[in-house]
Amino acid sequence: MAGLLDALGLERVVLVGPDWRGPIGRLALAERPSRSAGILLANTGAAPPSADSRPTPIHRLSHLRLVSDLLFPGLGFPLRSLGLVQGDRGSIRGNVNIA
Repeated sequence: MAGLLDALGLERVVLVGPDWRGPIGRLALAERPSRSAGILLANTGAAPPSADSRPTPIHRLSHLRLVSDLLFPGLGFPLRSLGLVQGDRGSIRGNVNIA
C-alpha cells in the first residue's frame, strides 16, 4: 500500500479501513505519515490482541489445516451461508466467487 501511495503520488490521504484493510492501511500510512490526512477504522483491529485474549472458535478452526481447507475454500464457508443469518435473507444471493 505504501508503494501504491508513492506510485500514484497521493497526498493528504484519508484511509477508510474496514475489515483487514484497517491494519494493512494503518501500516502503510505509518510508513508515509506525510501523506496522511486521517484514518477511519471500521470493524477492524486497531491494535494487537491483548496477552490474555483467546481466539474465537472460527479462529481456532482456521488453524486446523485439513478442516480449514475443507470449510473455507472447499465449501465456501462462511460466504455461502451469510444469507441465512441476515435480517433480509435475500440480501445476499447469487454465486459467491472465492479467490
